[in-house]
Amino acid sequence: MGPQTPQAAMVIGYSTTIVFLIGLCFLWAARNHGLWRRQAFWLAGPFICAGIGGAFLTVPAILPGLWSLRIGSFFLIFAYGMGWQAIRVCTKQPPELLSALLPSAGSLALSIFDHATGLVHVAGSYMDVTLLSYFNARAAYDVNRRRNDEPSAISALFWVLALSAAFMAIRIPVLPWLPAPLGPRPTALWSVIVFNMQAMGEVLLVTFFLIVLPRDRALAQSQLLALRDPLTGVSNRRAFDEWTARQRNETSEIAVLAIDLDRFKAINDCHGHALGDRIIRLAAAIVLRHIHGHDAVYRIGGEEFVVILTPANELRAHLIAESIRADFAREAAVMDGIAIGATLSVGIARAESTSPTAVNGLMEDADTALYTAKHAGRNRIAYA
Repeated sequence: MGPQTPQAAMVIGYSTTIVFLIGLCFLWAARNHGLWRRQAFWLAGPFICAGIGGAFLTVPAILPGLWSLRIGSFFLIFAYGMGWQAIRVCTKQPPELLSALLPSAGSLALSIFDHATGLVHVAGSYMDVTLLSYFNARAAYDVNRRRNDEPSAISALFWVLALSAAFMAIRIPVLPWLPAPLGPRPTALWSVIVFNMQAMGEVLLVTFFLIVLPRDRALAQSQLLALRDPLTGVSNRRAFDEWTARQRNETSEIAVLAIDLDRFKAINDCHGHALGDRIIRLAAAIVLRHIHGHDAVYRIGGEEFVVILTPANELRAHLIAESIRADFAREAAVMDGIAIGATLSVGIARAESTSPTAVNGLMEDADTALYTAKHAGRNRIAYA
Protein backbone atom coordinates (compact mmCIF):
# COMPACT_ATOMS: atom_id res chain seq x y z
CA MET A 1 0.00 0.00 0.00
CA GLY A 2 1.52 3.31 -1.10
CA PRO A 3 1.83 6.57 0.82
CA GLN A 4 -1.45 8.15 1.87
CA THR A 5 -2.74 11.51 0.60
CA PRO A 6 -4.09 13.82 3.35
CA GLN A 7 -7.66 13.18 2.18
CA ALA A 8 -7.14 9.40 2.20
CA ALA A 9 -5.57 9.54 5.64
CA MET A 10 -8.59 11.53 6.88
CA VAL A 11 -11.04 8.93 5.51
CA ILE A 12 -9.08 6.08 7.07
CA GLY A 13 -8.94 8.00 10.36
CA TYR A 14 -12.70 8.47 10.37
CA SER A 15 -13.20 4.79 9.57
CA THR A 16 -10.88 3.81 12.41
CA THR A 17 -12.93 5.89 14.84
CA ILE A 18 -16.19 4.39 13.56
CA VAL A 19 -14.80 0.85 13.87
CA PHE A 20 -13.90 1.48 17.50
CA LEU A 21 -17.36 2.90 18.20
CA ILE A 22 -19.04 -0.07 16.48
CA GLY A 23 -16.84 -2.39 18.49
CA LEU A 24 -17.84 -0.75 21.77
CA CYS A 25 -21.53 -0.91 20.84
CA PHE A 26 -21.21 -4.54 19.79
CA LEU A 27 -19.44 -5.54 22.99
CA TRP A 28 -22.06 -3.72 25.06
CA ALA A 29 -24.87 -5.45 23.15
CA ALA A 30 -23.10 -8.80 23.38
CA ARG A 31 -22.78 -8.46 27.12
CA ASN A 32 -26.49 -7.77 27.40
CA HIS A 33 -27.58 -10.58 25.10
CA GLY A 34 -25.67 -13.55 26.40
CA LEU A 35 -22.74 -13.51 23.95
CA TRP A 36 -20.19 -12.28 26.47
CA ARG A 37 -19.30 -15.31 28.54
CA ARG A 38 -15.90 -16.69 27.51
CA GLN A 39 -16.23 -14.88 24.17
CA ALA A 40 -14.96 -11.38 24.94
CA PHE A 41 -11.57 -11.99 23.30
CA TRP A 42 -13.10 -13.27 20.07
CA LEU A 43 -15.75 -10.56 19.90
CA ALA A 44 -13.35 -7.72 20.62
CA GLY A 45 -10.51 -9.07 18.46
CA PRO A 46 -11.71 -7.93 15.00
CA PHE A 47 -12.41 -4.38 16.18
CA ILE A 48 -9.14 -4.05 18.07
CA CYS A 49 -7.14 -5.31 15.09
CA ALA A 50 -9.01 -3.05 12.66
CA GLY A 51 -8.52 -0.06 14.96
CA ILE A 52 -4.78 -0.71 15.32
CA GLY A 53 -4.41 -1.21 11.59
CA GLY A 54 -6.30 1.98 10.83
CA ALA A 55 -4.12 3.94 13.26
CA PHE A 56 -0.90 2.80 11.55
CA LEU A 57 -2.30 3.60 8.10
CA THR A 58 -3.58 6.99 9.20
CA VAL A 59 -0.28 8.05 10.76
CA PRO A 60 2.50 6.37 8.75
CA ALA A 61 5.15 8.35 10.66
CA ILE A 62 4.62 6.10 13.71
CA LEU A 63 7.32 3.79 12.34
CA PRO A 64 10.19 4.51 9.91
CA GLY A 65 10.00 3.71 6.22
CA LEU A 66 7.11 1.55 5.06
CA TRP A 67 6.77 -0.28 8.36
CA SER A 68 3.64 1.56 9.45
CA LEU A 69 1.93 0.63 6.18
CA ARG A 70 3.11 -2.97 6.50
CA ILE A 71 1.95 -3.33 10.10
CA GLY A 72 -1.30 -1.53 9.34
CA SER A 73 -2.06 -3.79 6.39
CA PHE A 74 -1.25 -6.86 8.50
CA PHE A 75 -3.69 -5.83 11.24
CA LEU A 76 -6.45 -5.02 8.74
CA ILE A 77 -6.08 -8.43 7.09
CA PHE A 78 -5.88 -10.13 10.48
CA ALA A 79 -9.05 -8.25 11.51
CA TYR A 80 -10.92 -10.13 8.78
CA GLY A 81 -9.41 -13.38 10.03
CA MET A 82 -10.47 -12.53 13.58
CA GLY A 83 -13.92 -11.65 12.28
CA TRP A 84 -14.11 -15.15 10.83
CA GLN A 85 -13.16 -16.56 14.25
CA ALA A 86 -15.77 -14.40 16.02
CA ILE A 87 -18.41 -15.73 13.65
CA ARG A 88 -17.31 -19.31 14.34
CA VAL A 89 -17.58 -18.71 18.08
CA CYS A 90 -20.99 -17.03 17.78
CA THR A 91 -22.29 -19.93 15.70
CA LYS A 92 -21.08 -22.44 18.31
CA GLN A 93 -18.04 -23.69 16.41
CA PRO A 94 -14.51 -23.87 17.86
CA PRO A 95 -12.17 -21.05 16.80
CA GLU A 96 -9.21 -21.71 14.51
CA LEU A 97 -6.86 -18.89 15.46
CA LEU A 98 -3.81 -20.24 13.62
CA SER A 99 -5.85 -20.51 10.42
CA ALA A 100 -6.32 -16.74 10.59
CA LEU A 101 -2.93 -15.76 12.02
CA LEU A 102 -0.56 -17.74 9.79
CA PRO A 103 -1.87 -16.47 6.41
CA SER A 104 -1.89 -12.90 7.78
CA ALA A 105 1.69 -13.34 8.99
CA GLY A 106 2.59 -14.66 5.53
CA SER A 107 1.28 -11.46 4.00
CA LEU A 108 3.38 -9.42 6.45
CA ALA A 109 6.47 -11.50 5.61
CA LEU A 110 6.00 -10.87 1.89
CA SER A 111 5.54 -7.15 2.51
CA ILE A 112 9.07 -6.97 3.95
CA PHE A 113 10.35 -7.33 0.38
CA ASP A 114 7.75 -4.88 -0.92
CA HIS A 115 9.11 -1.44 -1.75
CA ALA A 116 5.83 0.04 -3.02
CA THR A 117 6.61 -0.83 -6.67
CA GLY A 118 7.54 -3.83 -8.79
CA LEU A 119 6.41 -7.43 -9.05
CA VAL A 120 6.67 -8.11 -5.31
CA HIS A 121 4.31 -5.20 -4.65
CA VAL A 122 1.78 -6.57 -7.15
CA ALA A 123 2.17 -10.09 -5.72
CA GLY A 124 1.61 -8.69 -2.23
CA SER A 125 -1.60 -7.00 -3.38
CA TYR A 126 -2.81 -10.25 -4.93
CA MET A 127 -2.08 -12.08 -1.69
CA ASP A 128 -3.89 -9.48 0.42
CA VAL A 129 -7.03 -9.49 -1.73
CA THR A 130 -7.00 -13.28 -1.90
CA LEU A 131 -6.77 -13.51 1.90
CA LEU A 132 -9.64 -11.07 2.41
CA SER A 133 -11.79 -13.05 0.01
CA TYR A 134 -10.68 -16.32 1.61
CA PHE A 135 -11.55 -15.21 5.15
CA ASN A 136 -15.00 -14.07 4.04
CA ALA A 137 -15.56 -17.25 2.05
CA ARG A 138 -14.52 -19.45 4.98
CA ALA A 139 -16.82 -17.51 7.29
CA ALA A 140 -19.67 -17.89 4.79
CA TYR A 141 -18.94 -21.63 4.50
CA ASP A 142 -18.95 -22.10 8.28
CA VAL A 143 -22.19 -20.13 8.60
CA ASN A 144 -23.77 -22.16 5.80
CA ARG A 145 -23.02 -25.37 7.71
CA ARG A 146 -25.21 -24.06 10.55
CA ARG A 147 -28.12 -22.75 8.48
CA ASN A 148 -30.30 -25.79 9.15
CA ASP A 149 -29.65 -25.60 12.90
CA GLU A 150 -29.93 -21.85 13.44
CA PRO A 151 -32.70 -19.21 13.14
CA SER A 152 -33.32 -17.03 10.06
CA ALA A 153 -30.65 -14.42 10.93
CA ILE A 154 -27.97 -16.96 10.05
CA SER A 155 -29.15 -17.07 6.42
CA ALA A 156 -28.89 -13.29 6.11
CA LEU A 157 -25.42 -13.42 7.66
CA PHE A 158 -24.39 -16.04 5.11
CA TRP A 159 -25.39 -13.81 2.19
CA VAL A 160 -23.55 -10.80 3.62
CA LEU A 161 -20.36 -12.82 3.90
CA ALA A 162 -20.78 -14.54 0.53
CA LEU A 163 -21.35 -11.25 -1.29
CA SER A 164 -18.36 -9.68 0.47
CA ALA A 165 -16.18 -12.60 -0.60
CA ALA A 166 -17.47 -12.25 -4.17
CA PHE A 167 -16.83 -8.48 -4.19
CA MET A 168 -13.21 -9.06 -3.23
CA ALA A 169 -12.75 -11.96 -5.64
CA ILE A 170 -13.94 -10.00 -8.69
CA ARG A 171 -11.18 -7.47 -8.07
CA ILE A 172 -8.50 -10.08 -8.75
CA PRO A 173 -8.63 -9.99 -12.61
CA VAL A 174 -8.26 -6.17 -12.70
CA LEU A 175 -6.10 -5.84 -9.62
CA PRO A 176 -2.91 -4.50 -11.34
CA TRP A 177 -4.82 -1.43 -12.52
CA LEU A 178 -6.52 -0.56 -9.22
CA PRO A 179 -5.16 2.07 -6.80
CA ALA A 180 -4.52 1.21 -3.15
CA PRO A 181 -6.15 -0.05 -1.00
CA LEU A 182 -8.06 -1.86 -3.75
CA GLY A 183 -4.89 -2.70 -5.70
CA PRO A 184 -1.15 -2.03 -6.01
CA ARG A 185 -1.16 1.36 -7.74
CA PRO A 186 -0.64 4.63 -5.79
CA THR A 187 -3.43 5.46 -3.37
CA ALA A 188 -6.44 7.36 -4.69
CA LEU A 189 -9.13 8.94 -2.55
CA TRP A 190 -11.97 7.23 -4.42
CA SER A 191 -10.43 3.79 -3.87
CA VAL A 192 -10.06 4.48 -0.15
CA ILE A 193 -13.71 5.54 -0.01
CA VAL A 194 -14.89 2.43 -1.91
CA PHE A 195 -12.76 0.15 0.27
CA ASN A 196 -14.02 1.75 3.46
CA MET A 197 -17.66 1.74 2.36
CA GLN A 198 -17.46 -1.97 1.59
CA ALA A 199 -15.63 -2.76 4.82
CA MET A 200 -17.89 -0.59 6.98
CA GLY A 201 -21.02 -1.97 5.35
CA GLU A 202 -19.87 -5.51 6.02
CA VAL A 203 -18.90 -4.68 9.61
CA LEU A 204 -22.25 -3.03 10.32
CA LEU A 205 -24.30 -5.85 8.80
CA VAL A 206 -22.29 -8.68 10.34
CA THR A 207 -22.38 -6.95 13.73
CA PHE A 208 -26.13 -6.42 13.46
CA PHE A 209 -26.84 -10.07 12.62
CA LEU A 210 -24.52 -11.34 15.34
CA ILE A 211 -26.44 -9.19 17.84
CA VAL A 212 -29.79 -10.38 16.48
CA LEU A 213 -28.73 -14.04 16.44
CA PRO A 214 -29.09 -14.67 20.22
CA ARG A 215 -32.55 -13.09 20.17
CA ASP A 216 -33.58 -15.27 17.26
CA ARG A 217 -32.22 -18.31 19.09
CA ALA A 218 -34.14 -17.41 22.23
CA LEU A 219 -37.33 -16.89 20.21
CA ALA A 220 -36.86 -20.19 18.37
CA GLN A 221 -36.20 -21.95 21.67
CA SER A 222 -39.30 -20.47 23.28
CA GLN A 223 -41.38 -21.49 20.27
CA LEU A 224 -39.94 -24.99 20.48
CA LEU A 225 -40.69 -25.20 24.20
CA ALA A 226 -44.24 -24.03 23.54
CA LEU A 227 -44.68 -27.01 21.24
CA ARG A 228 -43.02 -29.56 23.58
CA ASP A 229 -44.48 -31.51 26.45
CA PRO A 230 -42.16 -30.77 29.39
CA LEU A 231 -42.66 -34.17 31.02
CA THR A 232 -41.89 -36.44 28.07
CA GLY A 233 -40.13 -34.16 25.58
CA VAL A 234 -42.47 -35.18 22.76
CA SER A 235 -44.69 -32.72 20.91
CA ASN A 236 -47.81 -31.45 22.68
CA ARG A 237 -51.44 -30.79 21.75
CA ARG A 238 -50.63 -27.35 20.35
CA ALA A 239 -48.02 -28.87 18.03
CA PHE A 240 -50.56 -31.47 16.90
CA ASP A 241 -53.14 -28.78 16.13
CA GLU A 242 -50.54 -26.81 14.13
CA TRP A 243 -49.52 -29.93 12.25
CA THR A 244 -53.16 -30.66 11.41
CA ALA A 245 -53.71 -27.10 10.14
CA ARG A 246 -50.66 -27.36 7.84
CA GLN A 247 -51.88 -30.49 6.05
CA ARG A 248 -52.87 -30.26 2.39
CA ASN A 249 -54.75 -32.62 0.14
CA GLU A 250 -52.19 -35.23 -0.82
CA THR A 251 -52.45 -38.83 -1.91
CA SER A 252 -50.48 -40.44 0.86
CA GLU A 253 -51.15 -43.35 3.16
CA ILE A 254 -51.48 -42.17 6.75
CA ALA A 255 -52.34 -43.96 9.96
CA VAL A 256 -53.35 -42.45 13.29
CA LEU A 257 -52.79 -44.40 16.49
CA ALA A 258 -54.79 -43.16 19.49
CA ILE A 259 -53.05 -44.46 22.62
CA ASP A 260 -54.35 -44.31 26.17
CA LEU A 261 -52.86 -45.81 29.33
CA ASP A 262 -55.26 -48.21 31.00
CA ARG A 263 -56.55 -47.42 34.52
CA PHE A 264 -53.93 -44.71 34.88
CA LYS A 265 -55.88 -42.77 37.53
CA ALA A 266 -55.96 -45.84 39.76
CA ILE A 267 -52.19 -46.27 39.36
CA ASN A 268 -51.64 -42.60 40.25
CA ASP A 269 -53.89 -42.85 43.32
CA CYS A 270 -52.26 -46.06 44.50
CA HIS A 271 -48.56 -45.41 43.79
CA GLY A 272 -48.30 -41.63 43.63
CA HIS A 273 -47.79 -39.04 40.93
CA ALA A 274 -44.01 -39.46 40.79
CA LEU A 275 -44.33 -43.05 39.63
CA GLY A 276 -47.22 -42.06 37.39
CA ASP A 277 -44.96 -39.52 35.68
CA ARG A 278 -42.34 -42.22 35.17
CA ILE A 279 -44.93 -44.46 33.51
CA ILE A 280 -45.94 -41.65 31.14
CA ARG A 281 -42.30 -41.02 30.26
CA LEU A 282 -41.83 -44.75 29.68
CA ALA A 283 -44.78 -44.83 27.29
CA ALA A 284 -43.37 -41.89 25.32
CA ALA A 285 -39.91 -43.48 25.18
CA ILE A 286 -41.34 -46.77 23.87
CA VAL A 287 -43.31 -44.98 21.16
CA LEU A 288 -40.22 -43.05 20.07
CA ARG A 289 -38.32 -46.32 19.92
CA HIS A 290 -40.67 -47.70 17.27
CA ILE A 291 -41.31 -44.71 14.97
CA HIS A 292 -38.93 -43.17 12.46
CA GLY A 293 -38.71 -40.95 9.38
CA HIS A 294 -41.75 -38.70 9.01
CA ASP A 295 -43.64 -40.38 11.87
CA ALA A 296 -44.51 -38.24 14.89
CA VAL A 297 -45.89 -38.61 18.40
CA TYR A 298 -47.91 -36.06 20.37
CA ARG A 299 -49.01 -36.08 23.98
CA ILE A 300 -52.49 -34.57 23.77
CA GLY A 301 -53.70 -35.27 27.31
CA GLY A 302 -52.65 -36.55 30.69
CA GLU A 303 -52.15 -40.16 29.63
CA GLU A 304 -53.19 -39.85 25.99
CA PHE A 305 -50.88 -39.94 22.97
CA VAL A 306 -51.44 -39.67 19.24
CA VAL A 307 -49.00 -41.24 16.80
CA ILE A 308 -48.97 -40.22 13.14
CA LEU A 309 -47.47 -42.78 10.77
CA THR A 310 -46.59 -41.69 7.22
CA PRO A 311 -46.54 -43.60 5.01
CA ALA A 312 -48.37 -46.44 6.70
CA ASN A 313 -50.10 -49.41 5.17
CA GLU A 314 -52.24 -51.68 7.32
CA LEU A 315 -49.41 -54.08 8.13
CA ARG A 316 -46.96 -51.38 9.24
CA ALA A 317 -49.59 -49.70 11.42
CA HIS A 318 -50.42 -53.03 13.07
CA LEU A 319 -46.80 -54.03 13.68
CA ILE A 320 -45.90 -50.69 15.27
CA ALA A 321 -49.04 -50.56 17.43
CA GLU A 322 -48.55 -54.14 18.62
CA SER A 323 -44.86 -53.56 19.38
CA ILE A 324 -45.71 -50.48 21.45
CA ARG A 325 -48.45 -52.33 23.33
CA ALA A 326 -46.34 -55.43 24.03
CA ASP A 327 -43.19 -53.53 25.07
CA PHE A 328 -45.12 -51.28 27.42
CA ALA A 329 -46.94 -54.18 29.05
CA ARG A 330 -43.61 -55.93 29.65
CA GLU A 331 -41.58 -52.93 30.83
CA ALA A 332 -44.32 -51.41 32.98
CA ALA A 333 -45.23 -54.67 34.69
CA VAL A 334 -42.81 -54.11 37.58
CA MET A 335 -41.12 -50.85 38.55
CA ASP A 336 -38.79 -50.43 41.54
CA GLY A 337 -39.72 -53.94 42.63
CA ILE A 338 -43.39 -53.02 42.78
CA ALA A 339 -45.93 -54.89 40.68
CA ILE A 340 -47.65 -52.17 38.64
CA GLY A 341 -49.13 -54.09 35.74
CA ALA A 342 -49.65 -50.96 33.65
CA THR A 343 -50.95 -51.50 30.12
CA LEU A 344 -52.22 -49.40 27.25
CA SER A 345 -54.84 -49.63 24.54
CA VAL A 346 -54.52 -48.50 20.92
CA GLY A 347 -57.10 -47.42 18.36
CA ILE A 348 -56.00 -47.43 14.70
CA ALA A 349 -57.49 -45.51 11.78
CA ARG A 350 -56.09 -45.21 8.25
CA ALA A 351 -56.74 -43.03 5.20
CA GLU A 352 -55.27 -42.15 1.80
CA SER A 353 -55.31 -38.37 2.31
CA THR A 354 -53.64 -35.90 4.66
CA SER A 355 -55.97 -32.89 4.44
CA PRO A 356 -57.06 -31.24 7.73
CA THR A 357 -60.58 -32.64 7.29
CA ALA A 358 -59.23 -36.14 6.70
CA VAL A 359 -56.95 -35.93 9.75
CA ASN A 360 -59.77 -34.74 11.99
CA GLY A 361 -61.95 -37.57 10.71
CA LEU A 362 -59.13 -40.03 11.35
CA MET A 363 -58.79 -38.76 14.92
CA GLU A 364 -62.48 -39.37 15.55
CA ASP A 365 -62.23 -42.84 14.03
CA ALA A 366 -59.09 -43.66 16.02
CA ASP A 367 -60.79 -42.48 19.25
CA THR A 368 -63.79 -44.67 18.48
CA ALA A 369 -61.48 -47.65 17.90
CA LEU A 370 -59.66 -46.85 21.15
CA TYR A 371 -62.88 -46.97 23.16
CA THR A 372 -63.70 -50.25 21.45
CA ALA A 373 -60.37 -51.63 22.70
CA LYS A 374 -61.12 -50.34 26.20
CA HIS A 375 -64.56 -51.90 26.32
CA ALA A 376 -63.19 -55.19 24.98
CA GLY A 377 -60.93 -55.58 28.03
CA ARG A 378 -58.03 -53.11 27.56
CA ASN A 379 -54.41 -53.95 26.73
CA ARG A 380 -55.30 -54.53 23.11
CA ILE A 381 -55.56 -53.00 19.63
CA ALA A 382 -58.78 -52.14 17.81
CA TYR A 383 -59.36 -50.91 14.26
CA ALA A 384 -61.73 -48.26 12.96
